[in-house]
Amino acid sequence: MRTAAKQERLDRIELRLTPKEWALRLADEMRLRSCQADFLKVIAKGTYRGLPYVKPFYALIEQAKARVPGPNPEDARARNQLERQLRTEFHALKVLIATINEIMTRKAETISLKVALKLSTIHSMILQDAFGRTRRGAANWIKENNTSKLNEEECQSILMELAAFTNVSFAPTFSDGLPLDGMHLRLHSLIEGWAEEMTVLIMDILAHQTAVQIIQEKYFDAHPILFRDVEAKVRKTIQTVHEAVAIFNEYLQGCAGATSDRGLQEQHDGVSPATWDHEAHPAIDIEAIQKEAGMAAKRVADKWVRDAKETAITDMLEEPDEREDLVWQRLRQEAGVSTHRK
Repeated sequence: MRTAAKQERLDRIELRLTPKEWALRLADEMRLRSCQADFLKVIAKGTYRGLPYVKPFYALIEQAKARVPGPNPEDARARNQLERQLRTEFHALKVLIATINEIMTRKAETISLKVALKLSTIHSMILQDAFGRTRRGAANWIKENNTSKLNEEECQSILMELAAFTNVSFAPTFSDGLPLDGMHLRLHSLIEGWAEEMTVLIMDILAHQTAVQIIQEKYFDAHPILFRDVEAKVRKTIQTVHEAVAIFNEYLQGCAGATSDRGLQEQHDGVSPATWDHEAHPAIDIEAIQKEAGMAAKRVADKWVRDAKETAITDMLEEPDEREDLVWQRLRQEAGVSTHRK
């Protein structure tokens, strides 16, 4: 009797829940599990109408009946309109949760791989730049000391071999063409390419992370809606981004110092130095990118909401009753549970 009374009390509470409150309960159920696969395995052991993203539809139908109980045709029309409104609102929130989880999973995985490649590239740049500086130093030393131990032919041979490496550097390079308005045409360096591509990746992941926060605050009372493993992937990706940028900025600072030292040596040798252009190669400022990502995040969030609402309205035009068995069977098959319907 106590269990029955408790269930009856729970049913009365659920009868008054709003579409948003049902969506929050769905998010809670999702985040109780470590990932989507575990979530599906758990809910597939219940019943179709007990699914956390199906049960609200039936509860909202009953709520509409309770709120507009009259037998007149006008009451029936008002009841049907309220029922569709409540179910469409919940469905839009449900679609929004599912879509954002899917997008953020793909986004975190894709950007994580690209950032890992960028990390590999910057490590290679650092090693090759150091390699090039070492070769230049060796070449200069041989030029100054070649007469003591080596004959002229041997020295020239070594210098020719080292010449292939003396320009292995990722500092800015200049064209050998004629000056244009007193300025050399600077070639687009690998550093610029790396920084530009990395900035795009940073903007992308931060804009999407901020978009999730906007959605959570505006539509879910700041309640988290990502599966815990998706949330962890996004957090890890952003951490990797910060690590890559820290390495790049440190390398950039080192390059500026090394180029300055090289310029002094070239001036000593009577050569016009190629100075380091600090304005052309500023350090990557993640905080500044985060501010710029705010506008992009709003556009992303608005599109997610617009698409979710359109999907919900379209889906509500096709009543799900006749599809109930098919949807239930597919879910249980996906979860690896017996297809016997309860």
